[in-house]
Amino acid sequence: MLVARPQLALWRSGRGWNSSSVPARILARGTHALGEYHGTIPEETVSTRIDVWLSGQLPHTSRARVQDSIRKGLALVNGKTITKPSFPVIGGDEVVCTLCGAAPLEATPERIQLDIVHEDDHVIVVNKAADMSQLSLSEQFKSRKVRRTYLSLTCGTPSTTSGRIEAEILRDPRDRKRMTTSDTVPSARNARFAASRYKVLDVLANGGVALVQWKLETGRTHQIRVHARYMGFPLLGDDVYGGTVGKANSTLFSALSATKTNSRKKIHEFTSDIRRPCLHAYSLGFEHPATEKYVHFTCPPPEDFEEAWTRLRDMKPEA
Repeated sequence: MLVARPQLALWRSGRGWNSSSVPARILARGTHALGEYHGTIPEETVSTRIDVWLSGQLPHTSRARVQDSIRKGLALVNGKTITKPSFPVIGGDEVVCTLCGAAPLEATPERIQLDIVHEDDHVIVVNKAADMSQLSLSEQFKSRKVRRTYLSLTCGTPSTTSGRIEAEILRDPRDRKRMTTSDTVPSARNARFAASRYKVLDVLANGGVALVQWKLETGRTHQIRVHARYMGFPLLGDDVYGGTVGKANSTLFSALSATKTNSRKKIHEFTSDIRRPCLHAYSLGFEHPATEKYVHFTCPPPEDFEEAWTRLRDMKPEA
């Protein structure tokens, strides 16, 4: 859900954002409306980029998403359509921008006769029939038969292009919201076995960042994030496990030999735009509980991940 300042006007209807004013061409080709911004820039505001302004008004929306919406022709300044994220705006300008995102995946519903004992707005009680599918899927997860593949962007590039990490994981006694590896905790009695396989798919920004594929043998909480930190290459944007803006900056400065102020400024702008750990669940495969046939599903990375990947591809060492 979008959270915004008082001058932001957003609306919802039914189960999604009302998209009645969005041009039909935008809702085609796999996109859908998330909401719309209406606002007038305060008179005292000096000249700034439209994408910078909108990102400041929408702290929970990535700058990449804002820029994508602008490029699609969904932004108006004083009634004029704008397609460049760098378009300058000043105090007094009226700004309207419809935010768009990837269309949600559609699932085919299955008609199941349920014996509903009780239902209200908060609770549903069902008299479950025998042989319904949840047990089969749970057993597959438990026996490690479910195949999961993830993609990530790491700060730095591992020295080996592929490998296996085996490091026990437990809750960090110094911060119960985080996980850690057993080597950091004396007498780690509650540690659980965890193993991950990784493969470097793409070396970006002259080695400053890598696109890494992960396949899990176990499914511990935050497993990839913890194992990435364990091997010395935390996920880009993962403040909790070491992938901070500072870490990303220092890694990219070094990899790109960035010594000029302008070069470092551009890198810092890029790393500051990343608002979450760069990790994506790419594929899932399991045995269908009814047909007993293996099924496999994939989901492409979201816009912010793709945007970061694209920008990193274009980063070259300083001349």
